[in-house]
Amino acid sequence: MKTTLSFVAIFLTGTALFAQADRKFETKYQAGKTWVITSTRVLDLDLTVTDLENQKTGRQEKADVREKYEREFQKVEAGRPTQVRVKVLEDRHQSKPGPLEGLEIVIDGSGANGPGLTPEQKNAFRLEEDFEAILPDRPVAVGAKWSLNHRDVAKFVLDTFNIAPGADGSGDCTLLAIQKVGDREVAQIQVDLNLKGLSATLWELRASISGTLTYDLTNGRPEKLDLHGELRASGDEKDDKDQVVASVEGRGILTIINTYEAR
Repeated sequence: MKTTLSFVAIFLTGTALFAQADRKFETKYQAGKTWVITSTRVLDLDLTVTDLENQKTGRQEKADVREKYEREFQKVEAGRPTQVRVKVLEDRHQSKPGPLEGLEIVIDGSGANGPGLTPEQKNAFRLEEDFEAILPDRPVAVGAKWSLNHRDVAKFVLDTFNIAPGADGSGDCTLLAIQKVGDREVAQIQVDLNLKGLSATLWELRASISGTLTYDLTNGRPEKLDLHGELRASGDEKDDKDQVVASVEGRGILTIINTYEAR
């Protein structure tokens, strides 16, 4: 169920809501400053596998990835970070240490650089953060809507759920409310994403995700990205000789939650 503006207004009763004047979203990066980002990505997929004799079996696939990392903005030019140091404080996959835990790398215009990084690890790091794709490219008022292109949408799903580049996607955003929290203006943005692509195993995947981005307009930084939705999968399973041995159909739930803390 999509959150409506009237619901948000009721929910924020007792908190001052701003008039519908246009607001500019501008992320304020500062050289020498550090953000600590905690990310949770969960997938719970129920599959039905049908073999060549039409025998059906059930199978469940789960992914539970929890990361915590520091991003120090070492160089900022024209308001954009051009060199970022990342230290991975925690990388957990199903509660076990993941391949990124303990890494300390530097990202610049040439990409991610650090001792012993694999190509896959290098691709996991970018100068920009996922939330940036959501922000409007113009000042907007409460109730304003804007769309995202498929490349923006893919940022939320490609790394997390291993969907191949070139996926088709669409996204729509709505500025639900701006509230006064102490001496800050805090915006709530509704996010609705849809994506279709192929997994590494060439299954077709379709994802529909909705949620909110909470953004501190006064300090120019995000506070929380909270997305939930559904993933559908279909395709073939093959043996080591690349012969089809079964067909697969399934659906499941997925969650992406990021929190951001400035230090």
